[in-house]
Amino acid sequence: MIRELTSAVFVLVLAVPVAGCRQAPPAATAAVVDNQAQQACDTLAAGYPKSSTAGKRLNLADDVFRWSGRSDNPAIVKQGSVVGKAANDSTEAWDRAAADFLQICRRAGWVKK
Repeated sequence: MIRELTSAVFVLVLAVPVAGCRQAPPAATAAVVDNQAQQACDTLAAGYPKSSTAGKRLNLADDVFRWSGRSDNPAIVKQGSVVGKAANDSTEAWDRAAADFLQICRRAGWVKK
């Protein structure tokens, strides 16, 4: 009886750590450049050099926000909102938001088309 109980405890002790060693599934949306993210990244990259006025920045931010908001990538969605808010802010805020957005695009695997 004691031998059977010891065997059962031994098996249980071995099974518990193995069960806890499962790797978490990869965060699929953390590094995804879906069609909407691609379009948002391309739009900002193409329009940023031409966005010298608040009006141009607002128009560009609207386009970027529209595309980024449809993406499955939460970082793209979040930073698209930041770009939208920064468009009506200072030039420094706009430059930082745009640079951060494009950095997020690159980290996600975006390649400029």
